[in-house]
Amino acid sequence: MWIWILILILALSARDEVSTILLSILLLSQILIVVQFWYFARSKDNKLFLLDRYYEIDGEKLVGILDDGSSSVIMNTLFIKVVQTKHHYLLYISKAQFIYIPVSAFQHKSDREWFNENVVQRIKTR
Repeated sequence: MWIWILILILALSARDEVSTILLSILLLSQILIVVQFWYFARSKDNKLFLLDRYYEIDGEKLVGILDDGSSSVIMNTLFIKVVQTKHHYLLYISKAQFIYIPVSAFQHKSDREWFNENVVQRIKTR
């Protein structure tokens, strides 16, 4: 965001051809970066990340089921850390990889209490 503000300020203060050319190059490079990111995020290689999924959780494992019917099992012993806020849970598998579970995903208060006791507390006590 700040780069766009800088470009606007410089464009308004540009008085010679060199400044105009440099600003044009800067603007085009920013647009090119955004376009490349958009194509990367929407590429076929990353389609897996964009599929809807839901999770089934029991005392020993978390099963992720994708819209295409495939599933993956993550044993609860593989979680190394849990971060809990009033709106979500982050179950970390590594320093950079986690499972995001919104609090709103629990249909009943008893489901959330069970999750806290049987999954979250076990991860925290390791």
